[in-house]
Amino acid sequence: MKFKPVKLAPALIAIGVIAIFCLLRILHLELFERMEKMTYDWRVRQALRFSTATATNLAFVAIDDDSIAYVRTNHLPGSPDAELGYRYGLYWPREVYGRLVEELAAQHAKVVGLDVIFGDLRQDLGFTQMADGTRLDKDEFFGLQMHRASNVVLAATLDVMPPPVFATNASALGDINTEKDSDGILRRALAFHLYTNWNFAFQKLEAGRVR
Repeated sequence: MKFKPVKLAPALIAIGVIAIFCLLRILHLELFERMEKMTYDWRVRQALRFSTATATNLAFVAIDDDSIAYVRTNHLPGSPDAELGYRYGLYWPREVYGRLVEELAAQHAKVVGLDVIFGDLRQDLGFTQMADGTRLDKDEFFGLQMHRASNVVLAATLDVMPPPVFATNASALGDINTEKDSDGILRRALAFHLYTNWNFAFQKLEAGRVR
């Protein structure tokens, strides 16, 4: 059987396109992908020219170098002689976050999201004195305040999960994994990641093995 040249043309074009695409993938040429990223950046900048509806009931608290330096001065505003009694660096005791959660709950905050990785327990900073005279480990105090507030969302990643005393007392865990593009710019965020939620019996067995 002989095929007419006209009927072979679409097949040859398709084969040629596939071959070119495979060649580009093999050679790792990112010309088209780079062009798409450039046009995407341009479209985003153009979108910023148009005003959009924004929420008026949100608040954001940032911890930067200036705030850390301010805390390290150990003085209250306007009173150079009144010391804060606080001499920690960036890794603040969990009691600080517990007091923050307690205050925000008293202010009727609906949701508190902490974009801080609490990946381990810290037993090197003493205890917290409670109103009834009892003493709580600072990690336990933080967990207690989250349990009472029942509105705290903690950060988690695929590699670092909060210990049970934090994870079980938080209302939810929020995934903060990010994957930058090849040029080092973050352009997209995944809607979700899959996490393995082990049965409590396996968790207990693993904890016993580690010890």
